[in-house]
Amino acid sequence: MSYPSPRCCAFTLGLGGLCSGSLALRIAGTAFSTAATALLICARRSITGFFVNFCAIARETDIADIARTYGVPLSAAGTHSAPEPGPSGFWVAATESQDRLTSEVVGFLGLDHHANVDLNSSVLRRLVVSPHHRRRKIGTLLLAAVLDYVHRLAPPLEILELEMSEFQPGARRLYEKHGFSLVETRVIRTKPLFSLNVLRLRKRLAAQLSPTLTPPLFGLPRALIPAA
Repeated sequence: MSYPSPRCCAFTLGLGGLCSGSLALRIAGTAFSTAATALLICARRSITGFFVNFCAIARETDIADIARTYGVPLSAAGTHSAPEPGPSGFWVAATESQDRLTSEVVGFLGLDHHANVDLNSSVLRRLVVSPHHRRRKIGTLLLAAVLDYVHRLAPPLEILELEMSEFQPGARRLYEKHGFSLVETRVIRTKPLFSLNVLRLRKRLAAQLSPTLTPPLFGLPRALIPAA
């Protein structure tokens, strides 16, 4: 069960005071509402700054060298994944023009097998969908492709994990729809007065056997969805 934050409570009390017939209560209500509004603005800026910094770090670390970070074996030309996939991978969704001469990356998702000490588990990272292409099931396609891939690894993986913030309810619904469940919540302090919750989700995998194994998409993107 979730409860309203102290800032929301203060703002509500302030509004109640403003509607009061007492001058003292109206003054107190104004003070409460002003203080709560200022705190809400500061909290928003703090959280925005946290995510901007998070994205900057991602661009400078694993996203800067996807092939090396996610252990994706490239062909000799370095333009596409080699036929011998490893436990890690990086999937790319793209649209193609009608003449198939140009393409646009609209989403991606990484599978990092090196993030955990446990060799039977891997971590999902960097599920990103372009803001201009959302609500088109791109996240669902990417996640389904990764799940199909890990089910057919040999030796098979037993656990998939990921971390996400509390401000991604849509992504959480997507993961839970595919069998992930919340196992841990930790608090990250962004500033002395502000914090956010980081959720850890986990999915236990059932063994499935298949004679073929499709390598992850990397390098020159392959279209998973039709162009708009």
